[in-house]
Amino acid sequence: MSTVPTAPTRRPRPTIGILAGWQAYEGTTPNWFLEALLLGVMEAGRTLDCDLLLSCGVGPGIADPRAVRPAWPEVLPDGDFVPVGSWNTDGLVVISPLRTIARRGYVRRLQDEGHPVVYIGEGDGRPAVVADSFVGIRQALLHLREHGHREVVYVGGDPLDDGDSRTRLEAFHAVAGELGLDHGESCTEPGFHSEPGGYAAMKALLERGCRFTAVLASNDNSALGAMRALVESGRRVPDDVAVVGFDDQPWAAGHIPPLTTIRYPLGDAGKRAVELLLEMIQEGSLRSDEVRVPTRLVGRRSCGCLPREGARRAGSIPAPDGAVAAPGAEGPRSGTVRAMTDALGVGGSSLAAPDTERLCAGLFAGFETSLAAGKATAFEHSLLELVRELEESGDPAHLWQTALSVLRAGLLDTRGAAGLAGWAEDLLHLGRVVLSESAERQGGRQRLLDSEYEDKVSELSVRLLSVHEETELPAVLGEHAPALGIHPTLLALYEPAGDDPVASCRILLSGPGGAPEEPTAPEPRETTRALTFDRLFPESGPRCQLVLPLIHKGRSPGFVAFATDTLDPCAAVARQLAVALESVRLQAAVRALTLRDDLTGLYNRRFFESELKRETERSRRFRHDVALVMLDLDHFKAYNDSFGHRAGDDALRRVAERIVSSTHRKLDAIVRYGGEEFAILLAETDLDGARQVAERFREAIEGCTDFLRPLTVSAGVAALHGEGCDGERLVLDADRALYQAKKEGRNRVCLAPPSS
Repeated sequence: MSTVPTAPTRRPRPTIGILAGWQAYEGTTPNWFLEALLLGVMEAGRTLDCDLLLSCGVGPGIADPRAVRPAWPEVLPDGDFVPVGSWNTDGLVVISPLRTIARRGYVRRLQDEGHPVVYIGEGDGRPAVVADSFVGIRQALLHLREHGHREVVYVGGDPLDDGDSRTRLEAFHAVAGELGLDHGESCTEPGFHSEPGGYAAMKALLERGCRFTAVLASNDNSALGAMRALVESGRRVPDDVAVVGFDDQPWAAGHIPPLTTIRYPLGDAGKRAVELLLEMIQEGSLRSDEVRVPTRLVGRRSCGCLPREGARRAGSIPAPDGAVAAPGAEGPRSGTVRAMTDALGVGGSSLAAPDTERLCAGLFAGFETSLAAGKATAFEHSLLELVRELEESGDPAHLWQTALSVLRAGLLDTRGAAGLAGWAEDLLHLGRVVLSESAERQGGRQRLLDSEYEDKVSELSVRLLSVHEETELPAVLGEHAPALGIHPTLLALYEPAGDDPVASCRILLSGPGGAPEEPTAPEPRETTRALTFDRLFPESGPRCQLVLPLIHKGRSPGFVAFATDTLDPCAAVARQLAVALESVRLQAAVRALTLRDDLTGLYNRRFFESELKRETERSRRFRHDVALVMLDLDHFKAYNDSFGHRAGDDALRRVAERIVSSTHRKLDAIVRYGGEEFAILLAETDLDGARQVAERFREAIEGCTDFLRPLTVSAGVAALHGEGCDGERLVLDADRALYQAKKEGRNRVCLAPPSS
């Protein structure tokens, strides 16, 4: 069903929505590519003072590389609806590839109607922020040729992707032809940007009998799959076959062998997309810009690069002549510091560039001072300051081994091998030991944090699965989710209307505190495509909310939103919520079988006792009125004796139908109390209101012509309020009033005396 976008209301800060053409989670694990982009988007939201709504799809896993299931603001067969669209955002960042005509059409309609949109990736539209894929592919092929390779095969992306997959494939053929490398169609195979896809692609290339000494993959995932297939075939990497990937995933440096790759700074792409979109919103203009994000080769062992050579390539280390400059001087020192900073950025350091440069300069200055003084004090001080900041920030200490390698390489260029003999090598060794110890501490701390995290997730899962009512879920979430770094702000279940399965939604939780606004009030309902998140954003500053579908057994009955700065636990909690909701539904179905009267379909005496206890407790707690109507069919034994029990049963069913059709509120509990007697428990209703309800029931039965002869009812009404509300007393008062109605001639309503 198509959505007609509406203009968003004016907000204190711009609200930016994020839509992606595929799922943000594979099972419960964040898709690394989207996670890196979204973390960049989140950082931009914090620094640029805007609120973020991230639409995050949850896929089944990574077994099928072609499986794509995004969260989307339209109801589509290959996605899950979530309410993040034009009606509640000031602009949208759309992450390509969108893959289908329906998704492309939706976004283009928004653009035609003037809603600001910026794409990340090629192939779906402009304005766009894109990786400089052509330059990246050229760098990779030039590097492989430098290693002596002339026969290179290519593991591509998704044939349905007209963006990065197509651009990188075209770049491979163009550059390979320019460099005189083999590049025919038989040299390429789609890998769908996934490990299983890369594995299958390499198996196909091997079975085809392709001759090659190197593999270039369209991304790191497919490179990993290709390496697995190569190892299974008896080929060694890099001894027999060199492998180069694209994107520089977090695990690329830690793989065995470490993966040479083209680094695409995804966080920078996410930040630039938000910047561009905010410029459009503030200017009120539409654009067709294309911003290219630079890519860069990171040389590692999988292509044959040795560590020192890889460090040189990563840092672009200059080789100036002359001795090492004195502290504070320009020249070789500044060049080496820049090279160290650059290498750490390429290596994946999460520190801001100015902080990295400051720490590198301190490391270099401490090394120079200790080298000149013959004492390790200055270098030790700079190392301790470095590891303190690394351990506080969580930036991996092992990455700084690269900085030491760059420092050593810079000294070799300026002083020669003789200048690094003895004391200088001892200092560098000290640096490596200190960094190794810091990395070991970080690893131990991370293992402890991971264990605590798993315990918290397990505790939340157990608590969610122990609830018996939907109304218990908000309290459980509010108690346990914040310990995982996520704060539930909205939990809702869809309700259909006509052919629209998500026309409205029933709100179970609404508010940053993780609890219903009015726990005792009826659950609010809102039109889904008019739902906004504005009041859930704090006034004090910008906030990011992730919106995920609740999915269980391929069905999405609703969604949940979390205020958070992390992706990790959200899908796991959303899945547990979906399972808990299904469990509650099944429990309710089982209870319904035991709490319903077989003959009339009304609730039975057992249900009445439970509901009576709940409503009287609420009355005492919140000082609400609660009323009870007791109905009894007049002279029903004579009716049974005249027409038989089957006719009597049919009459009871018709009486039940009349009572139900005369009820104006769904929350009223209608019960077959026993035999021909019925009870209607009325929450938040005083004595006069209950009398009117009883008269309506009496008139409905008296006016019914469906019986074999006219039937009437007598009714007794009682009501209690506040501290004096007692279930047994309420039943006793209503029963006495019913007896009075019988005594006074039947077919009438009598009231119990008001409670004192």
